[in-house]
Amino acid sequence: MRRLAILALASTILALPVSTAAQEADQPTRVYVSYYQVNYGDLLEWMDLYRQDWEPLLAEMVADGRLLGYNALIHNTGGIYNFRLAMQGTRDTNFDRVGEDVLAQWTTRNPASFQRTLEMLRGHDDELWNIDQARLTQGAEWQFMYDNSIQVPFEHWPTFTDTWNDALEDVLEQARSDGILSGWVVETHNTGGRFNWKVLLLFPTWDDISDLQGRLFEAVPLDHPLWSYLDAHKDEIWEQMPPAGGE
Repeated sequence: MRRLAILALASTILALPVSTAAQEADQPTRVYVSYYQVNYGDLLEWMDLYRQDWEPLLAEMVADGRLLGYNALIHNTGGIYNFRLAMQGTRDTNFDRVGEDVLAQWTTRNPASFQRTLEMLRGHDDELWNIDQARLTQGAEWQFMYDNSIQVPFEHWPTFTDTWNDALEDVLEQARSDGILSGWVVETHNTGGRFNWKVLLLFPTWDDISDLQGRLFEAVPLDHPLWSYLDAHKDEIWEQMPPAGGE
């Protein structure tokens, strides 16, 4: 329960920065991702409480340099969780301590809000990822994040990474140049969960997802050596939160 309460808080970027006020010289190298399963009938209320009581505390953590950024997304397709919070930092960031401090301040400032958040929560999971690559178009907006999570046997990890870069890096960079991709991030696993490698793709529109998928499967058809290194694979699509009030 202590862990659940701490993150009823404390979420490959990606999140990528929606909120960053720390020094520009500091680049995130780790991301702590928390997933929440909320009753769908309560999701709008959950998001309202996030905006009202939770997000301001995370902003304070960014302002004082304890986090480099954060990002909250809601679920679109795949998986059991429907709210995703990502906190960005470095090797020196104490994510657990940040979560504990946010919890302490939330329960002091508005205990009723925090209690209501716990009442709506039906499931929760945490993961810590290392950020290995981040290619983002400066100032580009995005609406959807496609999360490709992969399980690669560790003995094949170096070969898989080289094969992936050779086959797909140029494809993704061309898509970014063409404007159908706002950015992409490669993360490798640190703690939690079965998957140990993922690429996060940021899209301006839904149609851009289909456009890039066509390019990717042209570059790596099912007989490509890349597929031989995968033991398991999972796709999820997340999207930006709607405006306050659900409009």
